[in-house]
Amino acid sequence: MHKNSKHRDGIAALLAKNNYHPTVDDLYERARNDFPNISLATVYRNLDQLHQMGRIARIDVPGMPARYDGNTDKHYHILCEKCGHMQDVWIDHNLEDHVDFDLAIPNYNVVGYNISFTGICNKCGGGK
Repeated sequence: MHKNSKHRDGIAALLAKNNYHPTVDDLYERARNDFPNISLATVYRNLDQLHQMGRIARIDVPGMPARYDGNTDKHYHILCEKCGHMQDVWIDHNLEDHVDFDLAIPNYNVVGYNISFTGICNKCGGGK
């Protein structure tokens, strides 16, 4: 069990912002506003603890630093290939409702999956 921590609670509060998916460096810069003496190692440690506690989600992005999300409800993300902006994607059904995993992925018991969308946001000229 982790004892209460003002740093951890402060980082969790930053991540509670809707549609905010910062990197460790982004969080470190923001956290320094409230905790001027906080170290990058403290941010990493508290993110790891929050993730282990199930209070935040870690989003691994190939070729880029991981992002963090304070919303742990099941949802997906889209990443702009030009500017790197990430936002939530809410789909009201589960993939397992539409895919027969036993047929699609034989010899495995699928216990989870992660879907990430990529595109170009409207600000970068991706509007339809």
